[in-house]
Amino acid sequence: FSFAKAIVEMLGPGKGANITATAFDTRKEMKQKYEDAAENVSMVKASGAQVYYGIDGTRLEVHSELTKPYDLIVFNFPHVGLGIKDQELNVAANQDLVAKFLESSALMCSTKGLICVSTKKGDPYDSWRVPLLGLRVPSLRLKNTVAFDPGSFPGYAHRRTAGTNGGEDESGSDNDIMA
Repeated sequence: FSFAKAIVEMLGPGKGANITATAFDTRKEMKQKYEDAAENVSMVKASGAQVYYGIDGTRLEVHSELTKPYDLIVFNFPHVGLGIKDQELNVAANQDLVAKFLESSALMCSTKGLICVSTKKGDPYDSWRVPLLGLRVPSLRLKNTVAFDPGSFPGYAHRRTAGTNGGEDESGSDNDIMA
């Protein structure tokens, strides 16, 4: 939840009421995987934002706690985190994740809204062809691709799916955000 924390800190105290932060992991899994999760969540909630655990980003529309439409939906550094060694299977699994996220997000996003997906650059991430995945969803169109600058979000730390024990990813300058 460090991205949500960075956003609410930029907005200022008590100005997070329009923010919904979600995680695929359950609350218990978050506490086990990320040592600073509780602190981040506390700050996000204190701003007035909503925090939900156990949210499947590929099926956002089935989660009754999520109220549509949203003006902005962000998925930073999606990854299935299955440790698939076979490169082709790894690419296919992650493409499926992103494609299903885009399909689901299109159902939850306002007509003038924006869906942003941040990905790493280089292999195997370029093989995912995220901009092309969006073409599968008739209501979506690629607006722009820009470099993601983690420095624009003080306190944000990209984490691996395995959690803090898996290490932080400090190679933030080699990322793109597709909108």
